[in-house]
Amino acid sequence: MKGSIIKRGGTYYYQCYPEPNKKVRKTLKTRDLQVAKARAREMEKDFLLKVAQGDLDSLKTKKPATLGAIADCYLTESEKRGQAGHKMASKTAIRNVRSLERVSGGLDQRASVLTTRGLDRFCFAKLDGKRGQELVRARNAVASVLRKARSVFADWALAVYKRESLVLPDGILEWRKHRPVKEDHGNYRLPLENPDLVQKCKKAGQELVVQAEHLSGAWILCYELALRAKEASSVKWNWFVRRGDHYGLLIVNRPNDDFRVKGTEREIQVHSAVYDTLRNWADSIKPDYDYCLPFDSFNKRYNYITRDLADWMRDLGFGPKEFHKCAHELRKLKGSEWYSDPNLGPAVAQEWLGHKDISTTCKYYASLDRVIQPPTPEWS
Repeated sequence: MKGSIIKRGGTYYYQCYPEPNKKVRKTLKTRDLQVAKARAREMEKDFLLKVAQGDLDSLKTKKPATLGAIADCYLTESEKRGQAGHKMASKTAIRNVRSLERVSGGLDQRASVLTTRGLDRFCFAKLDGKRGQELVRARNAVASVLRKARSVFADWALAVYKRESLVLPDGILEWRKHRPVKEDHGNYRLPLENPDLVQKCKKAGQELVVQAEHLSGAWILCYELALRAKEASSVKWNWFVRRGDHYGLLIVNRPNDDFRVKGTEREIQVHSAVYDTLRNWADSIKPDYDYCLPFDSFNKRYNYITRDLADWMRDLGFGPKEFHKCAHELRKLKGSEWYSDPNLGPAVAQEWLGHKDISTTCKYYASLDRVIQPPTPEWS
């Protein structure tokens, strides 16, 4: 059996006739002729093996699975992951599937309907005619729906679909990466014209720790250690290692804990007084618990950070329009202190914050530094 290479629309294909009147055509997924020839030789060997085995059906192009089949598989596996202790709630999985249904127009269709053009059309239909604040709210709502729909095709889900022999369209990764709209969170920087709010917040946080109140743990993790909300919700005591007279907190990828680092892996140096205070507070609620936040599930720990702490900060004056993520404002405050500390500086701030690029640290955290005064002229 000898095949041939043909070109359609700029892409090369391998075409052969394994038996009379039976044509098979497979894409070589390249626009480079030399690469196409190399792939065609490998594909021809595979075809010859299949023909020798009499397995001609496997040469047929399989149609993508229906979205309904994918959704059922996703919900089943999500429930198993939740029971195994992973960060997956059944309500979250159901919301993700409903978002996929909205984006695709129905789960009775095949997965091939998931295209970047389809996403663009969906967004245009939702945003057309909107203006001002109405447009901002609509854009945030659409971005939220798209984010949930993409979750159905998370890396772990793709592995499950492959295991269950559910065929996905070739462009599913491109579809997952496509971002036709982004949420508008306003200005990232903490306004320098609100120094009183900063001092009020820091003073109230110190009182939380001194009095060992309910939100002490949230303040220590989000401000003193500048952790992101999901990091603070996931951190365990065995992530700390003794480093002489202080501790090191290892924020690294931990597959067994279903924890993946955002940014870069890092080690934060933690003062022993900070560690001891956090430990005493946690042991007073639930002694010898694995997690630093002594609550039974990830969702409870996450809500403790993103809701309870946020409500406390809203009462201090952090308005929702100006400050979208309250816990992240504490991270920004501490990051700015590390940045401006002469004993630490930008490089250490970048490392402890886990930024991949120091330009991120300089762009967002230097802006929280003290107000710089112009130098006095020599003649004055």
